[in-house]
Amino acid sequence: MAIAGEPVRAGPIRPERLLLLSGVVRFASLVWFTLSVAHACSCHPAHVPLCAQLQAADLASVVLFTGVAQETTSIASGGLWPLRTRFQVRERFWGTGVSAPSELEVATSIVCGASFAKGQEYVVRANRGKDGILKTGMCSFHLPATEAKTELLYLRGVSERERGFSVLPRYLFGSVTYEPGSSWRSIPVSGVRIEAGAENGAVLRTDTDDAGRFAFFDPPEGLYEVRASGRGTFLPSSRQAAATACAEVSFTATRNRVEGALLEADGEPSGCAVVELLPVAAVPAIGVPRAQVGHSGRYVFAVPPGRYSLRARLPGESVPVYYPHGEGEETAGIIDLAPGPEATREGRWKLPDRVTLMIEGTVAQPDGTPVAGAVVDASLREANAGGPEPGCNRSLTDNDGRFRLRLPPRRYTLRAQCPGAVDGSRAVEVGSPDLRVQAVQLQCGR
Repeated sequence: MAIAGEPVRAGPIRPERLLLLSGVVRFASLVWFTLSVAHACSCHPAHVPLCAQLQAADLASVVLFTGVAQETTSIASGGLWPLRTRFQVRERFWGTGVSAPSELEVATSIVCGASFAKGQEYVVRANRGKDGILKTGMCSFHLPATEAKTELLYLRGVSERERGFSVLPRYLFGSVTYEPGSSWRSIPVSGVRIEAGAENGAVLRTDTDDAGRFAFFDPPEGLYEVRASGRGTFLPSSRQAAATACAEVSFTATRNRVEGALLEADGEPSGCAVVELLPVAAVPAIGVPRAQVGHSGRYVFAVPPGRYSLRARLPGESVPVYYPHGEGEETAGIIDLAPGPEATREGRWKLPDRVTLMIEGTVAQPDGTPVAGAVVDASLREANAGGPEPGCNRSLTDNDGRFRLRLPPRRYTLRAQCPGAVDGSRAVEVGSPDLRVQAVQLQCGR
């Protein structure tokens, strides 16, 4: 310990301390280098649409093409751009020239460079430097061709025009994603119908691709009302956008749900009813959603927040019933679905006691072995007798060969089709006004 007023003499540094000091310096250098790279490479093009990049670019130096990546080599004299990837060119969009070679070499850097997998096709945007070398990196556009469907639509449309990029065409594009709420990562929603309505009444239509994206290339000039109608999700109200050289309109879907089960008075599921969700007040773009419930009695509606009621149309019944007591419209209850990324309300309800025909039974082989996975089909013996909805007159046997069907009280003919069997079982007639539960035994091949 040094005493105040006395000179401090430095002794020799021991090897283990020197090693520790060297490690600290290297770690500090690595941290500084990593932070510098993160700052320098914060312009990753995933956040910058291609049309926006071209608007800000010096178009005289831009080269755009699709090509299959060949080998990547490192050149010692490459300076800041030592990595060179050779591409077998597939399509030329801009800057390559009509008589361009079938192969192009693109340089990239180690720090903010682009990585290309050998044998994979890419859409590449590069810039030709004063030295004549094509260069690309994280701050330039490049994507696997399989992930760049909308960009290819844009590029192919532009390349077919005589004006080229001297005047950028109008481009209306966007995406539909779902925010699950419990995760930071958004999920693309494919198969969503997109409609862009012009002021003159014309409507442009397309669907989102597997990446949740859509695009309209060079639409007529004007203001558009863009609407999205999804499957299994609720999409917010329409958005307005003017058709410019780079107009983006995106939607974030929510999955608010009203779900539940329709039960008979005895607590068993009421299968094959049609459940309708009725908005108490007008809710944009949803109409009256309907759900066909199977033998489980379950239903799910993806809808925006709001106030709703439920109505069920039962097989064989002419008058609908309402949630929650299964009676008339005057007794209908209200379901309040509050806002939220995944707000859910349970609409579980019981029907009043009513006459149904419960058919229970087994399917077996001639030797008595239960048959699992047999399809039991109940067909009406009388035409126009008000039977079940199509598909609701079938049941699948469980591992013990048992099945159950709840149907309107009519007369039916039952048959079982066993797995692997050519012929179905012998027909059995069921249904009696005096019986609400009927037991049936069916045999495969008989």
